[in-house]
Amino acid sequence: MRCSTGRAPYEILVQHAEGDIESIAEELHAEGHTDKANWLVGAYYGKDTILDSNRTLLGQNANVPFIRYYTLTLLGTPFNSGGYTPLQASQAFRTYRDVGNIKTTTQSVFANGDYKLTDVLKLTAGIRYTQDKQDFAGCSRDFNGNMLPNVNVTNRALFFAANGLVAPITQGQCNTFNPTTHSFGIVTSKLDEDNVAWRVSLDWTPADNVLLYGAVSRGAKAGATPINAANISTQDAPARQELLLAYETGIKAALFERRVQANLSAFYYDYKDKQLSVYFADPIYTALARLANVPKSEAYGFDGDVTWRVTPSLTLMGSGTWLHTEVKGYVGINAAGKTTSFDGKPFLYSPTFQGSLTALYNHDLTDKLGLQVAINGHHQTKSHADLDGNPLFGIPDYSTLNASIGIHSLDDKWEAALWGRNLTDEYYWTAVSSNANVVVRFPGQTRTFGASFTVKY
Repeated sequence: MRCSTGRAPYEILVQHAEGDIESIAEELHAEGHTDKANWLVGAYYGKDTILDSNRTLLGQNANVPFIRYYTLTLLGTPFNSGGYTPLQASQAFRTYRDVGNIKTTTQSVFANGDYKLTDVLKLTAGIRYTQDKQDFAGCSRDFNGNMLPNVNVTNRALFFAANGLVAPITQGQCNTFNPTTHSFGIVTSKLDEDNVAWRVSLDWTPADNVLLYGAVSRGAKAGATPINAANISTQDAPARQELLLAYETGIKAALFERRVQANLSAFYYDYKDKQLSVYFADPIYTALARLANVPKSEAYGFDGDVTWRVTPSLTLMGSGTWLHTEVKGYVGINAAGKTTSFDGKPFLYSPTFQGSLTALYNHDLTDKLGLQVAINGHHQTKSHADLDGNPLFGIPDYSTLNASIGIHSLDDKWEAALWGRNLTDEYYWTAVSSNANVVVRFPGQTRTFGASFTVKY
């Protein structure tokens, strides 16, 4: 990994994630059909209990010497009620844990059906009512006493003007501060939301092997509470459910005696309360990440793919998506902790174009052995990992080339192959994140070669 900050390069932070999930899911449905119709009705119940935890190990991050310096200067004040020494202050703020206990319950009832209006026209409709409940309890916690000097001395001093003298924490306790209760402690929240999702579509087959369709649908993404490095309890506030009204139209056609399959669609997505990772103004660390709702946003574009059987042995495939995304009228916080308008900004990780080309060659070598060769190329344009447009969070355009060659038994009982990924050894990264003034880029896989042998029985 490579990292950079707004000031100078620093040792990277390391996060170790751990967790536990218990799930129960049950679904019951009934279905049937007539000469012109098919129908289905049912109900669903799901319950999840999740423990999500990660531990951050800080190196010489930009915030570390800053916080240690202020802790050292405050040791002789009444805020140092714990009697911390200069040595303890100089070694503090190395590590902490973020912990979240989440319980979710989902209940829904649904129905779906399609009806042949004519021999070439079919109507499909579906509806689903869902209720989602979530209970959250979590915070950022001290680890082995390492956070105590900076939390009990520096943080208490910085919170004093607005909140008075707050009680210190002990080893292993939450160091997330709640401005409402004027104390450090666990953060709790509840979500109780419901929604009605539906879809209506019309299929028209004006000729054999040709389908034209149009659809309108409404969907929902359940509310969520992220596991943040939360200095302030507001960071652990839940994001409400996200609602989407989607319009799509397209064509699917099998051409030239089914040797070519072509699919093309156009879509428009109208979002309400879209969940996006944004910044939160923090009184100590300037700006920290949290999950929030963007009231209004949209996306539209075109999506297509073509499969061409050139010969019985050679198949060519191509696909591409052109996408425009836009936040509408949202005012939030930038990386400097300042109020900023993000109107017109694109979504995170949303390149304008991405596409791929693939060539597959299959040929029988003998009456028992077959050869298969595959070459695939992928390209996508630049995107961003934040709304602010900070160059540190930019993801440049990149292209990759992969290939494989193998032999297999014609009865599909075994296969041996050699493969290579990123054959041009393109250096690129697919994600960017930040934590405590460090920006971390996660690079894609370098040029890699391998072999596989598969047996089926």
